Amino acid sequence: MDGIITGMSNRQPLSELSAALLDLCRKDGMKLSIEVLVMDSGDEVMIALTGTAPPADLTDRGRLACWILAMVMRRTAAFGDGTRDAGIALAALPTDTTLHDMNVGERVKHLGRSHGFSKHDYGAHRNRVVNEIATCVELEYPNYCARQSMRRHDAIPTIFFAGYDVNETMDQVAEAVGIEVDRLPFPATVCSMASRVAMIAGYTFAAQADMGGLSADERYTLYRRQGSSRNQPINRYRGLTANLLGSLTEARITIIERSDLVIVLGGDAGTDSETQFADRLGKPVVSLPATGGAARRYYDNFTGRIPTAIAADYRDLAHRDPDISVPAVGRVVTHLLADQFG
Repeated sequence: MDGIITGMSNRQPLSELSAALLDLCRKDGMKLSIEVLVMDSGDEVMIALTGTAPPADLTDRGRLACWILAMVMRRTAAFGDGTRDAGIALAALPTDTTLHDMNVGERVKHLGRSHGFSKHDYGAHRNRVVNEIATCVELEYPNYCARQSMRRHDAIPTIFFAGYDVNETMDQVAEAVGIEVDRLPFPATVCSMASRVAMIAGYTFAAQADMGGLSADERYTLYRRQGSSRNQPINRYRGLTANLLGSLTEARITIIERSDLVIVLGGDAGTDSETQFADRLGKPVVSLPATGGAARRYYDNFTGRIPTAIAADYRDLAHRDPDISVPAVGRVVTHLLADQFG
């Protein structure tokens, strides 16, 4: 099948990082994932990007792997849903888990139908597309280094509140979750996008008494997409507002990459995509299934390993009484983040 991607005289030469990414996808299960990047097989990608040896510390290596994957996903999304270049990017660098069991020929055939490109198009444009992705990763790498330097100094986790509730029936649960997260045995910051239920959790968290010397502005970040016409459902004038460039998908990937854990309340199809991105980027997800929607779907379909120490707490997440399920959120989050931040 590699015959369709070799011998094309009209292709750009590959950059060092582009070649390393493509080699990784050919050698290791023909997929691009955190698991593959964290293993020794990801060394060449990290060396091509950083110019130095890969991080020796497994936590640092995992963070870099997560960031690289998120950047590839984000730049792929920037090509536009259903476009030829997005399809070529996914065929060459398969970040979508539904493509992980396919070889490159199968991916080209599958994505060619949905994204409108042929084998010839793939051969002619693959290098350009992958080079554009690699260039974006390289240009953003100094910003990643700066954030990591600040992160090592602060050592405070960031929790993303995800969800959606069109009927405004979850306000009390959202407030309770915000208070519960404030009670974690270590300081934290939170963020959300502009959905009512997520904002209520964020505003409630920010309104609690200062913890660890953090002000309200430092505790909660509301992310808005630059140029978005979506009305902000509520405004309690707490925390910071940050604008993100790019599409909604790009914004979601950026937020989740910058977060350490996701809490889900209700939610729609957009929230489903956020939990999928979190899974791909290795970010733990804690959902309250009694709130319905994406939270219920994630909990019911979860196939990962639940640590024995929190098995009972994980079951309590599904309890319909928030006096039982919400405290379970705090216990599960504490367990999942304690090793890193406790």
